[in-house]
Amino acid sequence: MRLKYICGIINKNYTNIKNVIALLAFVVLIVSCSGKKDLTQIKAGMTETEVVQKIGEPSNKVPMPMGITWWKYGDNSMVVMENGTVSNVVPDIKKSEEDMEKAMKDLDKATQDSK
Repeated sequence: MRLKYICGIINKNYTNIKNVIALLAFVVLIVSCSGKKDLTQIKAGMTETEVVQKIGEPSNKVPMPMGITWWKYGDNSMVVMENGTVSNVVPDIKKSEEDMEKAMKDLDKATQDSK
């Protein structure tokens, strides 16, 4: 009887410890994923060093032709570097893509209307 009682306490405490560990892991994951960078601090003409000091290293650097490098911050933000200085800041890549698609459709429609 006493052994069942002790095993029950151990099992209950083990389950509580597992829950606490799972909760801590979840909180760490949320905090690390929600670390969205504040790209409003970044302005055209800033150097690479200034950008890193303000918002840290990018999650990915994508080299492009003619001295351009895309500094990606997460999946949806980007700083465009040209020869070591900021030439453009794209805080919301998906919105920019949507805006570009809309502009292309509007341009296409205007071209069709003018014919």
